[in-house]
Amino acid sequence: MGKLHNKGYGFMKQYVMGIVTSGSTSDIGISDTDRNTTQYFNIAYVTNNSAEDIEIILDGNTERKIVCLNGTAVEVTGSRFRNIQIKNLDGVTDTSADEIKITIQKEFSRLEEVELTEVY
Repeated sequence: MGKLHNKGYGFMKQYVMGIVTSGSTSDIGISDTDRNTTQYFNIAYVTNNSAEDIEIILDGNTERKIVCLNGTAVEVTGSRFRNIQIKNLDGVTDTSADEIKITIQKEFSRLEEVELTEVY
């Protein structure tokens, strides 16, 4: 897992999923510390190198979900979220470990950047 704190980028961290069993949902494991550092995230890149289709669920809300077909990548932008879950849509086959990679990011606006770096 890599982490980046940098003006202009804000916050970035990558997660690599272990096995997601068939039909089940797995949390990517964003820590409370990371959530509290940024309040929310606004970009996610999901790469699905598994043979199974997956669903990306934002904040545990099944109305905020995106399907990522096997062997493809999806970019989630324009939506604030604090957590991501991955659901294996295959009813028979588990994904293999390290086949699904998720990068979450928060790009700060210039105003947020100044507020976070200024010392009073």
